[in-house]
Amino acid sequence: MKLIIVESPTKANSIKQFLGDGYEVVACKGHIRDIREDPFGVDIDNDFEVAWVYVDKEIIDELKEKASRASEIILATDPDREGEAIAWHLCQVLDIDVESKCRITYQEVTEAAVKNALEEPRSIDMDLVHAALDRSIIDYIIGFKVSPLLWKNYASGLSAGRVQSAVLYLICKQEEQRRIDLEANKNPTHWTLSAKLEKESIEFAVDGTDSFPDEANVKVAKGIAAGSCFVLNNIKESPVRESKPEAPFKTSTLMRSAMSYLGYDTTVTQSLAQDLFEKHHLITYIRTDAVFISEAFQADTREYISNKYGNEYIPDTVPIYQARPDAQEAHEAIRPVSLENTPASVRGNLSDTEYKLYKLIYDRYMASQMKPSKSKSTKYSFKNGDYGFECSSSEYVFDGFRHIYNYGQKQEQKLPSLNVGDKLTGTEINCLPHYRKSTPHYNQASLVEMMETCGIGRPSTYASTIKILKDRGYIEQENKDLIPRYLGEIINDGLQQNFENVFNIEKGEDDTYESFTARMEDSLDSVAHGESNYVEVLKGFWNTFEPTLEYAEDHMTKWKGNNTGKYCPVCGGKLIERISKGGVFWGCDNYSACQYTYNPPEITEKVCDRCGSPMLKRHKQNGTVYYACGNPECNEHAAVENEPLASKPNMEWKQRIVVTHTPVKITKFAKRIKAAAKENGQIFKGKYITDNVNYKFARYGYLELREDKYGIKRYLPTDMGRLLDMTTEDIKQGPDTDELMEITVLSEAAQRYFINNLL
Repeated sequence: MKLIIVESPTKANSIKQFLGDGYEVVACKGHIRDIREDPFGVDIDNDFEVAWVYVDKEIIDELKEKASRASEIILATDPDREGEAIAWHLCQVLDIDVESKCRITYQEVTEAAVKNALEEPRSIDMDLVHAALDRSIIDYIIGFKVSPLLWKNYASGLSAGRVQSAVLYLICKQEEQRRIDLEANKNPTHWTLSAKLEKESIEFAVDGTDSFPDEANVKVAKGIAAGSCFVLNNIKESPVRESKPEAPFKTSTLMRSAMSYLGYDTTVTQSLAQDLFEKHHLITYIRTDAVFISEAFQADTREYISNKYGNEYIPDTVPIYQARPDAQEAHEAIRPVSLENTPASVRGNLSDTEYKLYKLIYDRYMASQMKPSKSKSTKYSFKNGDYGFECSSSEYVFDGFRHIYNYGQKQEQKLPSLNVGDKLTGTEINCLPHYRKSTPHYNQASLVEMMETCGIGRPSTYASTIKILKDRGYIEQENKDLIPRYLGEIINDGLQQNFENVFNIEKGEDDTYESFTARMEDSLDSVAHGESNYVEVLKGFWNTFEPTLEYAEDHMTKWKGNNTGKYCPVCGGKLIERISKGGVFWGCDNYSACQYTYNPPEITEKVCDRCGSPMLKRHKQNGTVYYACGNPECNEHAAVENEPLASKPNMEWKQRIVVTHTPVKITKFAKRIKAAAKENGQIFKGKYITDNVNYKFARYGYLELREDKYGIKRYLPTDMGRLLDMTTEDIKQGPDTDELMEITVLSEAAQRYFINNLL
């Protein structure tokens, strides 16, 4: 029995269907070993020797058991550097000679591709392995040397990384420039007119060719134009223009197009494409920076186009597309594995999202092998008194690749047939302000494009890098825009002040981008091509990085936060800005004696559709922005937290809270706190105090959130709570009531304990 080891269980199930009983196919589920975290797992002084730990011991034991019974072990991990590194790890763990013919690769998960690969096994490519190991070691050293400095000077749980911190710099720098542009471009540079004309029931827009320096002048011109007719004084037809198709998809262009045309997040696109590759066997390998297609498949494509669309759609020569100079080009572009698998024919086997992405890939590939489209444009020039207006449209002379690929095409306005001298009446004449173009926010599509342009990361890291930044709370996504959060800007400032030569990116005079990350990628490519020694590359990295690290260890200053000018409503202490891995919040400076924290709401200009109150900007765990009503009484939206006090309260009022020998419900106890506070001039909302009492008792172990006997989650006494004689009581009883809830009741001892120790 021959044992084939792949990465994905889905791929393992697929390959089992292709092969006979003589094969067993299992999945290692990705990397089986990782660099040890504690103690530090890289011996820098000993040629960067690595201490490895198993990711999942159970998987290792299973692989060893199956390998012991196999007559031959075949490693069929992904056909890239990471896949080669995983195959090498498997050799180390399963005691396989790396020089043996144990490795196969294939670009598509089809029966023919897998069987052809089995006929041409090879040994492990150690150049690819060393490049992958170098990347892992460098990223490990940067992450585990820089992140502790953030923990020490900012907050625990934060992280930095060779790629993620460089991308954070890009987003923060873009936002900084955008703010400068918006401030500088508040006022229009000039004004123009626009109008709508109609002829033969066809309405079309015309734009003024005259520029006005201010709104007053353009309003005068608008009045004149509204009272006169538009005379067509010129018709100009342009020469026929060719539009060439774009190259087949690579990873970055697929992510950008899926975001632009389908609205798919990069993580969603990567997941869907992975399923199309290894589950449905419809496309070739998805992690690629190449745009070439095999000659045999191009020949089949030309024949297919000829039979289906006609010879007029076949280019005279086979299209050849040029990749970026720094592309690895280890794989073909992303294409369908069979031209017979048209989107319509496989529609029933795919989800809606899978179908749309597959159709985009299929159509883009087919279009890339077809002739350019040809079009001509017509421009109408009108005269209205002293003012000129223009409009234009274009039409295809030959649709070419546009016969099947129309993504991103703007709808051209239809123009009626007119002759010079025709007179038309204008409607909806408007004044249009014009501003200098401001720097836009990055969206996921433009950020991936920028990462590729700057040489930051590789196809396999684009989606995961954006996800990490969102998960860390460094950036947020509002609609499609990626915007740095306050936490991200703070961390970026700290990293740039101390690690500028590591995480910075500069644009050179020749419009190319220079960065430590891009130079490191070039070094890794050099190792992968066998041109550089992997240990020497690591030494060169460390010689550059070590002085920077030592400087940062001595000079990185502790972030102290700003005084908010507010006071804690619990103990009266000052509220100070603090940082956690989730973002910036306000915390009492009497911590840890006082545990009060507050997440200040960000009030926006949006208003609630239901009650008209201002909407608050909130964040989901994945970094996506949403909005909630700021009115706590609006039952369709989340309530606002209790606002901290603007001035320091006198806490002597807590001694005036009424304590009774009779056990009291928490809600009534909260009302007594509210009354005593109000007497001292402090306004608290009852629900806030109730929640605070529950929270404090729960934090110190006297209450816990669990289901009561009616299946409803409530704060109920623990064993410690019962020592304070805390009990429960039904609010309503009886089989016919909708509310069967238990509440917590505080004894005299519990009331005094809260006032003296927790309030």
